[in-house]
Amino acid sequence: MAVVTRDPVSAVDAFYDPLFAQLPLPAFLIDRDLKVASVNTEFQRSFLVSPDAVVGRNAAVLFVRDELPRLVALLGRLRRHELDDDLGGWDVHGPQGEVVRARIRMRAIDLDGARFTMGVLVDVRRRDRALQCSFEPAQLFSALFDDAVLPMTLQDDQWRYCEVNAAFCTLVGYTRDELLGTDPIMLMPDDVHERVRMQRTMVDGYGDRGMIHDRPLKRKHGGIVLIRLHYQKIEDAAGRRYVLISLVDLTDEIDLRRRVEKQARSMEQLFELAPVGFVMRDEEHRIIRVNRAFAAMSGFTPSELIGRIDSFSPDGLPCAFDTPSTSPSASPPAAEAGPTQSAGSPGTVSSGTVSSGAVSSGAVFPGAVARARIPLVARDGRRLLTDRISTQIEDLDGRRLRLTAISDVTQESQLEEELKRLVMQQGALLRTMSAGVMMVVAGRVIRCNASLESLLGLPAEHIVAREVGDVVDADVPWARIVRDAADALEADSTYRCEVELRRQGSAPVVCALQLRLIDSALPEQGMIVTLHDITDLKRQHARLVQANAELGTLIENTAVAIAYLDRDSVVRCNHKLESLLGVSPGALTGRAFGDFVLSGEAAGSSLLSLLSGQPSGSHTLAVRLRRTDGLVVDCLAHLGAIDPQRWPDAAILIVVDMSGQQAALSALAESQERFGRFAEAVDEAVFVIDGDRGSALYANSRFGRVLGVSAEAFYQSPASAWTHVDPDDRPALEALLSTHAGAEQRELDVRVELPGAGPRIVRLRRFPGRAGSGELYFLAEDVTEIRGLAQRRLEDAIQQRDTLVREVHHRIKNNLQGVAGLLQQSAARRPEIAAQLEEIVGQIQAIAQVHGLQVRDKGDLSLARIARAVFDNLGRSFGRSIQYPIGAFTSLESWAIPEQEAVPVALVVNELGTNAIKHGVAGQLLDAQLEQAGETVTLRIRNAGRLPEGFAFERLAPSPSGLGLIKALLPRRGTRLTLTDGPDGTVVAELQIGAPVIRQGAKG
Repeated sequence: MAVVTRDPVSAVDAFYDPLFAQLPLPAFLIDRDLKVASVNTEFQRSFLVSPDAVVGRNAAVLFVRDELPRLVALLGRLRRHELDDDLGGWDVHGPQGEVVRARIRMRAIDLDGARFTMGVLVDVRRRDRALQCSFEPAQLFSALFDDAVLPMTLQDDQWRYCEVNAAFCTLVGYTRDELLGTDPIMLMPDDVHERVRMQRTMVDGYGDRGMIHDRPLKRKHGGIVLIRLHYQKIEDAAGRRYVLISLVDLTDEIDLRRRVEKQARSMEQLFELAPVGFVMRDEEHRIIRVNRAFAAMSGFTPSELIGRIDSFSPDGLPCAFDTPSTSPSASPPAAEAGPTQSAGSPGTVSSGTVSSGAVSSGAVFPGAVARARIPLVARDGRRLLTDRISTQIEDLDGRRLRLTAISDVTQESQLEEELKRLVMQQGALLRTMSAGVMMVVAGRVIRCNASLESLLGLPAEHIVAREVGDVVDADVPWARIVRDAADALEADSTYRCEVELRRQGSAPVVCALQLRLIDSALPEQGMIVTLHDITDLKRQHARLVQANAELGTLIENTAVAIAYLDRDSVVRCNHKLESLLGVSPGALTGRAFGDFVLSGEAAGSSLLSLLSGQPSGSHTLAVRLRRTDGLVVDCLAHLGAIDPQRWPDAAILIVVDMSGQQAALSALAESQERFGRFAEAVDEAVFVIDGDRGSALYANSRFGRVLGVSAEAFYQSPASAWTHVDPDDRPALEALLSTHAGAEQRELDVRVELPGAGPRIVRLRRFPGRAGSGELYFLAEDVTEIRGLAQRRLEDAIQQRDTLVREVHHRIKNNLQGVAGLLQQSAARRPEIAAQLEEIVGQIQAIAQVHGLQVRDKGDLSLARIARAVFDNLGRSFGRSIQYPIGAFTSLESWAIPEQEAVPVALVVNELGTNAIKHGVAGQLLDAQLEQAGETVTLRIRNAGRLPEGFAFERLAPSPSGLGLIKALLPRRGTRLTLTDGPDGTVVAELQIGAPVIRQGAKG
């Protein structure tokens, strides 16, 4: 009958049987927490209460408050087995709430491991009268004996059966009539008769009640039943003595005990011989047992560990071999279950586990599991990582223990870290691969790398979880690719093909596609698809094929004989070699080249030796070859290895026909003789040096007179030719002498200080030498007189041009002044247009002043002189002078205006001066200032007056006269004009002129 202490109602339900429920006396059960677990039917009737009113509530609902301390003390003594039972008087609450005095027999009982206290009220009295039981004695005996579920017998003082109940008859298989009057010893095996007689003697001599263990009884129809006897001596009203015996069938209990003992031995062996460490602790965290595996793991002996206080939860390891940094104060108490982790905990938490490193002070209900990974330092200093699983169990005495299984996962952790590192490396490799990679399962893209996104021109969210055919737009449909790859994939190999991908907004690309199953045994796991852009590779291959064809054409059309050899065998050759050896086209392929070499000579033997081995480096030999027609040809053979590491037997052979070499040498000697006669006949220095300028090859008789160095000194040191060259001309001379200057003819004029002749100008001409010779040919000519004559001619021409220009400017000035005079006469005759004509006259006079200045000055014109000339002319024209400081104007005459800007600037100054005179007040202020600040020169003109209301120069439109003309003529860059009202009743016109319109440097 199982009783769960956490649920009193379910405990009573499990215990509730007729023996308690139908007991004719009021009875109750109290659990270890002083709560009412159950009341029987007679209690409910006698005290007028329902189970819901009392069950689950504190025992104070039954007893008067003053009785509670006594009740607590009594229950404690019963549980500690200090008393078997107790019969005493108690004050309890009656049916109407009154105080009732009752004699209650209390006894501690065990129901399936749960401990209860049962109380039976044998006599209940109010203060004035007793509460009477509703049963007669005969009815009470029948309820307690005949109808009891436990086997019971009533025996006389000779131990013969006087009465047996139905449960006993069922147990032994005999009827009541067969048993009454018989001695129970007849139901027992013969080997226990003597022991039974001795026990009867002991019962007769000691006590009125007791218990006899493990007595066997024979059943009527065979079989032995093991029982436990509980006896009680009683007397009837006549004083006759009887023994009331209740029996408990122990057959199943003993069988269960044997199985439990066997299971316990198995568990013992499992605990001791388990490959993982086990640690068992009590509720005080004291280690009470460890197995061999944990002792071997930690390096401590069991005797050193047992009795140690474990300060940490849930790992259950002593402080001596936990990680030194772990301490009870490292973190607050943590729960023993749930996916949490304490701050500062060294443990690794997984689902359903807790971190270690925190002390657990609270109780954990049985079955809760805590798991953590905790470092452990063994006795020898080794640092181990352990996986620990803790749970709470109870022993047979109900004590709570903690069992911890500890596994050494150091290598597993290292493997996990290595696996993580490999996964990270593979992830990084996948991300950095230049090829596009995707994982395909059931025709859909599960994962892809960044290179595939770039290749397809799509982001990952537009690729992943889509059909491959919707993502890869190729010239070959995806379904056909999978169909063609089926055979290769079944054979656990890689399928390869080339496809052309079409991309939106980009040119198509050619890709090498590879397919391979992740696991050929489980094709449903998917495949890996790789796309590598080989567009450039295809182009390079095409160029390589073209280059190979061009190289073949070049070899075929070159002037020398060339052959590709594999050792001595000819693999390929051009027609020049076939012609040289007199064989038909194609007949030389596969033949040994050594067949054509005359081996009787040293050079030929050396060549044959090189051909028979593996050539290294390059070798040039003068050999004689025998043609197929018998003729012998003098040749120069060059043999070179192609790649000794990759193709050690391959070589290139170049053969040059030297038959015409003698004729060429003769022609060369004749050519050199003609060159010498020519060089001695010219009136210039002729000399030749080699390409690295380390040796002088030739110098004619004029060499010393032109460069001031003897030919002997030149032959000894070619650099001596430049001894008298001016140092400032050496860099240009070095550039002329450099072999990198090119193969074309070049020349340079240098200054030479000839001893006794003074400074001279020498023109050096460099000519390219013979092709491949690296020689430098030079002509040196003294051009001093020629340069002087040319300089004088140039100066005369410049003087004539300047005179002509000044004359032109003078005539333009005169013509403009003549035109101005004619316009002034017209103005006098026609007053109605006199104002317009006078304005035009002023403008023409300004232009005339510019040309007048250009008669005297060349190039740029001084701004100060232009302004002075314009102001003086205006004073003559209007009879009113513009005052200006002559000193300030003179000091700024070095600031000049380019010739092409002089006329516009002069017209602007003329218009500004004209406006100042016309709109100013006669007799009042009218002056001009010229100032310079940085790279800017400012001309400021002031006159008495005020500007019109709302005047803005920038809003004026260009026009033929006045301010409109000024706006049209002002240069767009480098000038700025402002017209403002001054503080003293004046109008200020400020013209700022900067680069590029003006610059400093004009001649005064």
